[in-house]
Amino acid sequence: MKKSLWDDVDYNELDPLKENVETDVLIIGGGIAGISTAYHLIDSGKRVTLIDRDVCGRGVSLYTTGKLTFLQKLIYHKLEFYHGFEKARDYLFATKKIINEVSEIINENDIDCDYEEVPSYVVSNKNEDVLSFNDEIEFLKKCNIDAELFLETPYGENKFTLKVNEGAVFHPFKYINSLKGICLDKGINIYEKTVAKKMRRVSNKVIIETDRANVTAENVIMACHFPFVNFPGFYFMRMHLERSYVDVSKRNGNFSLITADSPITSIRFHKDNLIFGGSGHILSKKYSYLKRFNSLKEKREEIFPGTSVMAWSTHDCITQDGLPYIGRFDGYSNVYVATGFNKWGMTNGSIAGKIISDLITKNESEFQHVFNPRRKIRIKNFLKDMGNSISNYFTHSKKKELIKINEGGITKEHLGVFKDAEGEHFVRTKCPHLGCELFFNDTDKTWDCSCHGSRFNIHGQVIQGPSTRDISL
Repeated sequence: MKKSLWDDVDYNELDPLKENVETDVLIIGGGIAGISTAYHLIDSGKRVTLIDRDVCGRGVSLYTTGKLTFLQKLIYHKLEFYHGFEKARDYLFATKKIINEVSEIINENDIDCDYEEVPSYVVSNKNEDVLSFNDEIEFLKKCNIDAELFLETPYGENKFTLKVNEGAVFHPFKYINSLKGICLDKGINIYEKTVAKKMRRVSNKVIIETDRANVTAENVIMACHFPFVNFPGFYFMRMHLERSYVDVSKRNGNFSLITADSPITSIRFHKDNLIFGGSGHILSKKYSYLKRFNSLKEKREEIFPGTSVMAWSTHDCITQDGLPYIGRFDGYSNVYVATGFNKWGMTNGSIAGKIISDLITKNESEFQHVFNPRRKIRIKNFLKDMGNSISNYFTHSKKKELIKINEGGITKEHLGVFKDAEGEHFVRTKCPHLGCELFFNDTDKTWDCSCHGSRFNIHGQVIQGPSTRDISL
């Protein structure tokens, strides 16, 4: 069953935008980054408006594993190598601080979101990883973090285990949905089923054209997973996307874990559910999602026998240098961006809400220098990401002569077709975003872009950006 474990909460769908409005702050996207920003602006004295293409918290944020941790694989000694000790240390401090702030928000507002503090682990069964583990522990000790290396592990047969006690897990949709309610009660205007399509500057203001009406704003925040504006910024050249999968079975536990190797294995628990993630890969049309789900399930059953009760997949924006892009958008002093969370969306999205709200209200933020989207890029990684996009652009899906019921494929006429009991549904197969060829997602029954992650339903309607246009015939 391809459904998120977090899709078990009643919610109210809000009305879409019906007329042109003016506002001090417009937030585009009601996921963890957007709704966190709105929450932090409640007492700013500014008119705040938020729009979401669907329903707040029911986009990418619905398909997270719901972890809050600063122990994000073995990243810190690598960040220190590329960015220097101070920036790596400050990224760690930013993640530690936001976990405490999320806990405070939950307690202050009495939010029921199954928040639980748990130990966090990074594990490996490879002898060659011992140096990386030692380097990571050395870095953490320089930051006065109490971290230990163990030989025993709570998962599988591993040779090295790094453990810290400062981590948490929660129900992400309960949290986001609660913040949405708080924001509404405090006078923030939220419009759902409203898609941002174009951005233009008029004098010192920004106009966002949506599929409903226009919004004129003093400040605009793009918190929509992947920015829908290509220029300036060039984020389509500065990130790649990775797909990962989740299998849920029945088992109790109270820890959060990730493996040091790639593709990673991720583990956490929610009530009596084991949330087992992995089988990830760079977004590409050459992979069968169904085979990846089956592979993950087989791996989980080897270690934790039991029947799968739920499964889902998602994709994440990965930056070239290991740090998210959070802050002022290129070429604008009053447009902000939050993207590239590197698979740690709940942690980094919460950080984004704090940083961007600080920049709007104070013109500065404590950790602004760590996440600055305008920082220099590494040419080697830039060329690697460009190579992946170019490969997906020119690699064509295999043409199908015969499409079976409940299957999709591309015809020799270069049309996409999905066949069900009602008949055949044809779509265009070029993504309107930048022209990459789409492929059929055999588990979710959607048309997906292998370059930048846009997704469309079988009727050709866009359901996830950065594309703002449909592929219907």
